[in-house]
Amino acid sequence: MRLLVTHGGRRYRFLNIESSTRDGSLIITVRRDGKSRITYQWGTCPGEETPVQIELSPERAKDKEITIHQSGRINFHEIGRSIYVEPLAEILKTTAIYRYRIPKISWLTTFDSAPDVEDCEFDLSDLADEAHSFSVLIAPEATAPNARAIKLGYLKRYALIVVLDAQPYVPPPDLSEHFVTLMPDVGTTTSQAMEEDQALIAYHQALQETKGLIVYGPNGNGVWQVVFAVPMREAPKLTIELDDPALFVDDIERVSRVATATVRFKVKSRATKAVIKAPVQFRSIKLNARLS
Repeated sequence: MRLLVTHGGRRYRFLNIESSTRDGSLIITVRRDGKSRITYQWGTCPGEETPVQIELSPERAKDKEITIHQSGRINFHEIGRSIYVEPLAEILKTTAIYRYRIPKISWLTTFDSAPDVEDCEFDLSDLADEAHSFSVLIAPEATAPNARAIKLGYLKRYALIVVLDAQPYVPPPDLSEHFVTLMPDVGTTTSQAMEEDQALIAYHQALQETKGLIVYGPNGNGVWQVVFAVPMREAPKLTIELDDPALFVDDIERVSRVATATVRFKVKSRATKAVIKAPVQFRSIKLNARLS
């Protein structure tokens, strides 16, 4: 989905926000067309206050990407750095993870297409065409913003909130006409609080409101997915009995990063070896591996 800004009778690109169907991680893209040849970096620590000019070779896209993983790991792809917050499905604290300052609303990239049904619009029509800044927060779903904001809730557990700051960030002298992104040095924790396999399971259990094993499928390609009830120490051996003896399980697929949490497979006809894309009945599903 897109979060668009409206101002002066026009729409502007602002953020693209996607939620991964694999584990509910959030992918945020700060949208601006074009490329940059020069950037400036500075910080708040002693000795870092003076902006340092950096020439980019090759030129870098002006888009900025942030991934907020279900495990609580937040990656800032622009600078190749990460911070950590609580796992999303268990989050209790509201945390500002990003701040974005624009010199003028009209300097955003215009959006001339018709919005999709799922797109949101941040109406700033009553504001002057001048500098404004925004904060991106990750918070418990029940959080009520106390400022002008757009809130997106997920699983009734966590929310992404984009807030218009009461006062815009003031950059160092001579950079007032630049777009500025600000990222914290640390999050609410100093390390990742949950492993990726546990985070994937926690997401699907929250999604399905269960603590047990979860079976999805088949999708349009005939792929089934099993999400385990708990992480295994190693990728388990999968044994599936089907009600129909004319069918069998094949093409078992594991993704190494989460092989201890989930597995995919297809059901095929013994006679034709064709993939069965319709639901089938399982007699039993057994996982043979040690628990973590």
